[in-house]
Amino acid sequence: MKKLLSCIFLVFCSLCLGLAQGSEALAILKNTDWGWTPVGDSKVETGGASVEVFGSAQTISLARFPMREHTVSVVESDGPKAAITSRLGVDNKAVAAINGSYFDVELLTPVTYVKDEGRVLCDRTTDGARSNGMFRIRGRKGRRVDILQVDSLTTQRAARGWREAIVCGPVLIDEGKVVKYEDDGTRYYKKFYSRRHPRTLLGYTESGWLYFIVVDGRFPGQAEGMSIDELEVLCEALGLYEAINLDGGGSSTLWSRDEGVLNHPYDNKVFDHDGERIVPNVIIVK
Repeated sequence: MKKLLSCIFLVFCSLCLGLAQGSEALAILKNTDWGWTPVGDSKVETGGASVEVFGSAQTISLARFPMREHTVSVVESDGPKAAITSRLGVDNKAVAAINGSYFDVELLTPVTYVKDEGRVLCDRTTDGARSNGMFRIRGRKGRRVDILQVDSLTTQRAARGWREAIVCGPVLIDEGKVVKYEDDGTRYYKKFYSRRHPRTLLGYTESGWLYFIVVDGRFPGQAEGMSIDELEVLCEALGLYEAINLDGGGSSTLWSRDEGVLNHPYDNKVFDHDGERIVPNVIIVK
């Protein structure tokens, strides 16, 4: 009985500590100066900061823009046409670009559903453990977007009538509420959800601003990365109404036309701007 009570007490203390750290981190991130700078004469702004939060060093890069003023689109360029995020941004005359969803690193082909300019280029999602959401775009100008939770049975229907769509995940914020993922005791949960990694995500506010975000990681003392729970605190601090996680790790890259690669991609394991990984799809803004 004493052992049981001791375990309950430790769990309770851990939860209290986690809540306290989350509240402190939320306050820090809400008050962070992101140094927003316009990209040329566009309404796209880029920013970033290095902060001490969650008891760790974090380096965060962002781009944001009012959706009514710019076109958002998915760019699929897989197999031998795959390229680094910055190259796909330049080739498609983008103002900013961010890496997309999960893929086969050997074949450089997507492993999640992708629809580009009305054409379904990958019709199934084989990465189902974390890919529970869809980012979809409607209209020729790509100025209406949505993020929603999907599964293998609802993906095709959810994409119907939308010009472009890409499945990724997990969904982080749904209609202003944090989506919580319980620890199921599996090794996968601990590896992907609980550990800190470089992360890529996008989301939008109720007022119509779309955010591209990269959190650098795996650089102790400089940029340690975030867990999924920590990433959701960042989303809350930025006031995102809907948000979804994209492919992270060595793929995480944010690029702008004026400044080039904004973050520190991990694929070369050096804290610089040169370590981009070849990817089959990106999301761009023009």
